[in-house]
Amino acid sequence: MDDLILSYSPPDFYLNLESMRRLNLNRKDLEATAIKALLGTSLVAKVYTADDLTSTQASPDSYLTLFRNAFFEPRSPQLTVLLKPYIYLNSLPGGTGHGTVYDYDRHVPIVFMGSAVKSGSYNADCGPEDIAPTLGLILGLDFPREPDSRLLREMLPGS
Repeated sequence: MDDLILSYSPPDFYLNLESMRRLNLNRKDLEATAIKALLGTSLVAKVYTADDLTSTQASPDSYLTLFRNAFFEPRSPQLTVLLKPYIYLNSLPGGTGHGTVYDYDRHVPIVFMGSAVKSGSYNADCGPEDIAPTLGLILGLDFPREPDSRLLREMLPGS
C-alpha cells in the first residue's frame, strides 16, 4: 500500500504527492481529513496548508504572516502544524526549542559583539530576519532583505 505521508518532522507533515496522484486522491480532501484528525487531538491549535501559506489574501490571523515568511515551497511541509501553547513534540525525551510562533519562543536575545558594534542594550524590537542584513551592512555587502526585516542601525557607531 502507498504511504500518504512522505515524512513527519514534528509537528509538520510532508505528504506523498506522488502516491496521491497514483491513487487518484484529491489533495484538498486528504488535507481536510488530516486537519480534522489533527485538530481532534489535544495538542493542535491550527493547521496551515501550503495553499494557506502561498496565498496573499489578508487575514486577521497574526501567526499566518509568520508562517508565510518561513514558507519555501520546495522544502516546506504541505501541512504546517501550530501546536497549542507550551506543547513541544520531539523524538527525544525532554528538551525545548525555539520553533514556535508564540511570544515565549520568539522573544530571545540577539547579541552582537565586536569593534563595529556600540556596546549597550537596545530595547527596539528585532528578530532573526534582521541579523543577516545587519551583518551585511557591517561587512559592506549588499544583502537581500525580507519585507519585514530592518537594519539594526541603533547599535552601529555613528548612529
